[in-house]
Amino acid sequence: MGKILKALHVENEELRRKLQESEDICRAIRNGEVDGFLISAGGSDQVYTLSSADRTYRLLIEHMSQGAFILNSDGMIIYCNTFAASLLGAPARNIVGAPLRKFVSPQCQTQFDYLANLSKTGSSQDELILLPEGGNPLTALFTFNALPTGEVSGICVTVTDRRTHACHCKAPTTYCKAASVAT
Repeated sequence: MGKILKALHVENEELRRKLQESEDICRAIRNGEVDGFLISAGGSDQVYTLSSADRTYRLLIEHMSQGAFILNSDGMIIYCNTFAASLLGAPARNIVGAPLRKFVSPQCQTQFDYLANLSKTGSSQDELILLPEGGNPLTALFTFNALPTGEVSGICVTVTDRRTHACHCKAPTTYCKAASVAT
């Protein structure tokens, strides 16, 4: 009888642990802490995402006709949307981890640094010359905004290709005037 009682006790503890784990998962789902699930079945993994307003927002960012970048505090690209990758002439996987500054004309890098620094306390904007990989330089409107404090600290940068978007903005700064003649 002692062996049976001990086995029941062990089984009871295991069931309690599994119940606690299940309750923790349910709590995380209810509190919006879960974006999706990875299910392993039949030797393969399948990712299932939960649908919410976040998904709609992600679709918006991915399909807008402006480049969107998130830079970390060192200016490295930690995210770029599809249009941003096309502006830079490279797949996103080759862009993430690189400094955005490297894709800016040398004549505009001082202004780029100035705008990035200004964005730490607000928004900043100017036309700069973008240097896509293997492509011709193009004038683009860069808008810098600090990301709210939280999980990620850094800068959000949107880039609008001036060839395809009419905008009533001031002319490029003196840092970029020499380069803008070439575009």
